Order: sequence, then structure tokens, then C-alpha cells
Amino acid sequence: MRSQTGQLDRLKHRIRASRASVYHRRVAVKTTTGPGLRTATRVELGCGAHKRDGFFGIDIAPGPDVDLVLDIEREPLPFADDTVEHVYSSHTFEHLVADGSPKQTLREVVRVMRHGGLVEIWTPYGRSNDALLFGHAVFYTETHWKHICYMYDDFYLGEGVLGRFNWKRTEYVLHPGVLEQVDAMRIPVSFALEHLDNVALEFGVFLEVDKSRTRALSPQYPDRDLCYVRGRVVRRLNADASLTPGDEMTLRRRLRRRVAASRAAPMLRRFRDDGFRIVGRAQQPRP
Repeated sequence: MRSQTGQLDRLKHRIRASRASVYHRRVAVKTTTGPGLRTATRVELGCGAHKRDGFFGIDIAPGPDVDLVLDIEREPLPFADDTVEHVYSSHTFEHLVADGSPKQTLREVVRVMRHGGLVEIWTPYGRSNDALLFGHAVFYTETHWKHICYMYDDFYLGEGVLGRFNWKRTEYVLHPGVLEQVDAMRIPVSFALEHLDNVALEFGVFLEVDKSRTRALSPQYPDRDLCYVRGRVVRRLNADASLTPGDEMTLRRRLRRRVAASRAAPMLRRFRDDGFRIVGRAQQPRP
């Protein structure tokens, strides 16, 4: 059964490639000052009105910066195999809602990418309020990319199909001032990212495409870069910066005490303002 599934995935891959070749010949592309369809090696998916300089822009809706109108969830990318060196996408993947998404889009990305090419995908961070805005269908966190890159790579990228992701780096854009706040509270940033809300506003994953593999390297430990503006790294968390279960339990207890103290503070102030003083567990009027 497993070999039959692999054969079916390889057949689907060849069909998508042939469809892309046909589409490449018939599609009409707007003439721009940027790279053309036949020469594009850097592609932006979901470019909207703010296409990255030097990239060939694809979007589902026409616009002044859009080089090609295409539904990346349902139509093949109009590039030949192994021709693209950099795929970039910013705040698009959280909107993909077709059945099976983002599986079909990722498979097309792998097909057109060169060996060693870079896939850079940015989304709102799933534990931020920005991720919960109207129109967002998926709330991406590191867990999604673990599943895609190595835990269930056969499901997402196709069993037996050449091409897997090596997750090299993750970049987090933090809420302004939050790094200094968690440092002051002696909370490790790795713990804060995983367990607290609104620490990171958005994050980008940087994936290297390995066209020599049909099974992913597993597990994968990307470096994690922290910044307040994309590309301006203020701190790097190495792959071994994770916490032990004992560390997490200690931090959880510390956080519970801080939360309890913060909730109790207004009550204590109210007692003092009303002329009471605290003696043990009892409240007595001040003399």
C-alpha cells in the first residue's frame, strides 16, 4: 500500500509539471520592469500591492505590482522544474483555505525550486492578536512547520517525490519592548514564545530545498533570531536553547506567583485606602 501511494504521488507530480508547462505557454503576463516569466528565478507568492524588489509577483487579484494573476492553491506555478532559486511569501499562507491547503502549494514550490534554493514564508505568529484578525484561516506556529518539514513530510510533500525542506532558521518580530520585559522578569524568551501570548507579532521560516532526498532529515533544530524589525536581529537563540521539563515547571510556578501577586495588589491597595491594615490573614481597622 505504501509503495502504491508513492507511485500515485510521483504520477501526480508529473501531471502537475506537464500542466505547468502548458500553462507557461498559454498564460498572458503583464510586461513590467522586473523579471519576466521565462527568466524569473525569484518569485513572490501573494505579492499584493507591495512586491519585493527584484521578484516576479504572483497574486490572486490584479494590481499594479502583480506580474501574474494566479490562484496558487488550485493552479500550478508556471515555471519549469528546478528553475527558481528563491520563493518569498509574506502574510499569504494564513489565507489559504482550499481543501488540502497548503499541501498543493508547497508541492508546487518544491517542484520549481532548484537544489539548495531558499523558501522564505512569513505569517502572523499564531499566539498573537494579529493572527486572529478577520480573514485569517490558519494560525501558524512552529508546530505547523515541524509537521511540514520532517514529522509528516510524506503527507505534505508527497511520498517518494524528490525534494524536502531543511529548516535552517526562524525569525521572530517581537512586540515592542517585550524582550526587555521578559528579561526583567527572568523568563527565558524560548519559554515566553511557547507559553505566552503577544510576545511575537509575526515570524518567518527560512527553508533550504534539498532535491536529493525523498525523506526529510528528522528532527530539525533551526536557529531562532529575535528582532523588532525584520532583518535587524537583536538576539539569537541557538537550537539548544530549549528548556528541560524541570525548568518549565519552575517557570510556571514563578509565573503563577507573579499573576497571583498582580491580582492581589489592587485588593491590598483598596484595603489600605479604606483605612485597613493587613495582619496575617485577618483585616483589621487601623487605630
